[in-house]
Formats: sequence, C-alpha cells, structure tokens
Amino acid sequence: MAALKIDNIVKTFGKKRALDHVSLEITGTFGLLGPNGAGKTTLMRLIATLDTPDSGEIKLNSLSWTQPHQVRKLLGYLPQHFSIYKSLNVYEVMNHFAVLKGISEKDERKREIDRILEAVNLQDQKIKKIRALSGGMLRRLGIAQAILGDPKLVIVDEPTAGLDVQERVRFCKLLRRLAENRIIIISTHIVEDLEATCDHIAIINEGKVITSGTRRELTKHADGHIWEMDSPMDADPPIPEQVIISTVQQEDHYRIRFYHDMELPGAGQVEPNLEDAYLYYMKEADHV
Repeated sequence: MAALKIDNIVKTFGKKRALDHVSLEITGTFGLLGPNGAGKTTLMRLIATLDTPDSGEIKLNSLSWTQPHQVRKLLGYLPQHFSIYKSLNVYEVMNHFAVLKGISEKDERKREIDRILEAVNLQDQKIKKIRALSGGMLRRLGIAQAILGDPKLVIVDEPTAGLDVQERVRFCKLLRRLAENRIIIISTHIVEDLEATCDHIAIINEGKVITSGTRRELTKHADGHIWEMDSPMDADPPIPEQVIISTVQQEDHYRIRFYHDMELPGAGQVEPNLEDAYLYYMKEADHV
C-alpha cells in the first residue's frame, strides 16, 4: 500500500511559524481537521508542491518532494477556491486540464474525460457553461479535474465549503467512492465531512499535530467526558458556555450536550462522536 510520509516539517512566514515539526504517515482516505488558521492549507500547499518547507521531508514511498516535477505526475489537487473561466463549458475545462496533465492524444483525452465525468455524475452536463453550474456541480467538476490521469495522491482543501447539506452529503459519498487504490487527503474544519469519508484523521492546531488515529481511537479519548442534560427554556444553562458542544430545542426544554471531567447533577453520560472528541482535544490543547 502506498504511504505518504511527512517527517518533521517546519514552515515559517516572517515571524509566524505556520507548521511546527509536523510528522504524519498517510494512507487511504485521510482527514486533516482543525480551525481556520491552524496550518492545514499551508500543509496542503506543501504536499501539492506549491510551496517548499523550511526543513523536513515529504516522500511517497521512495519518491521525494525534492523532485516536484516527478511528484506532479502522481498528483491531483482541488484547492478551496477553484477558479475557472465561466464562459467555458464543462468539457472544455476538462480538455484544458487533460492537456496540462500531458494527455496529448485527442481520442485518449476524450475517453478519459468521458470516464471521469461519468464517475462524478457530470456526463449529462458536459456542454453546460461553468456560469450555469450549481455549487455542488462546480465542486464535482473540481474533483473531476483532480482525478484526471488516475493520480495516486489527491489533495482536497475544504471540499464542501459553500455547499448546502444535501450537496455536502453527495460530495462526501463521491470522495469515498473515488478513494479506491489511491490516497485522498481532505482538509476541513467541518467535522461531519471527515466522519463520513475518512479512515484516519489528524487534528492540527497552531501549526502542530495534536493527535492522529482512526475515528474510534480519537473518540475513545473523550470516553467518560461527554454528557447531556435538560435545561428549562426560561433559565440560563446551569453549566459554563465554553464547555457546551450543542444545544437542541425540545418541546418544552433545551437538551444540552457538553464536555466535563466530572459528573454534574442532572447530567447523563453519552457516547462521544467525532465532534465531541475534536472539541475535547482542542480544550485540552488550550490548557497546555
């Protein structure tokens, strides 16, 4: 199985250290989770060969990122802001990217484009202008260009930004389906995206990896610390606001989900999900 190894990466912009000795081993579908400004996009740009680290090493099996031209032959990339000419149609955009990826023979390009558009359910939209695409269609086109040429490594930055709930669910299912026989790295601050798609997840904050592991390994850390309690609608919550995960309105009360190291009167312990674990890790990091 192919493995991307990130070893002791440091990246600084001026006086700000964006990445602070980051090390990860990435296989399968891998999620990078963290708040805005955590260093996720900086790391994605390094992996995409758009920037170089100050120190450290990135390798895919035996291929080093000191050979960026060789790396790019194995790489697909969907940035957070995927900007293309709105006057072109879907097929013209795909043809443009296919040429850039070195698919020089016209018939081969057509076969590859048709195969990919069918995989992302855009085959019926190939003559539609970019300006007429919905947000979900545009993100699917973005992933379509990223997987042209069957890359072994695909990088997707904030894949569901700006999408409604239904489009987000569809896009996450698409990523999961496309993950066979390749590494897909997904960077996001939306926990549900990774819960639906990723085998392994790393939590990053202030340029450092706080933890990494499977979803179960991450949620296990929060076992015994996640609680729910009911609170009257006409009263202030009986717990500090900074530990509240969610507040859901019921028929005549609020159900409050929160993290706490000790049982509180009226609270019941619940099994943590990934969002619970993420917030619990972030709380611990704030107190280090």
